[in-house]
Amino acid sequence: MRYLRIAKCIMELNDTSLKKSQNDIEFTYMKIFRFLADMLTENEFQQLSYYHVSRFIGNILRIAFEEGTVDKSAMLNPVSLRQFVFNGLDLKYSKT
Repeated sequence: MRYLRIAKCIMELNDTSLKKSQNDIEFTYMKIFRFLADMLTENEFQQLSYYHVSRFIGNILRIAFEEGTVDKSAMLNPVSLRQFVFNGLDLKYSKT
């Protein structure tokens, strides 16, 4: 459930009709970082860079955009949430 809230926050970052203030954007990024801190080990979190976080956000937006245009059976590739986050961050996945 928490992941869905993060995905919704990311979608709202891209919604120009919402007129988000700088405080709203900073709050959204804080929520993203808190989520990532919960999902990753301390060492993994320390390795994050702007590239990783922006790639994660871009991945969520890409999936949301493609959802209506892609064959649903192609999207049904079961992966754990941790693996999905690692793939979105472009980090090497480990099952810890």
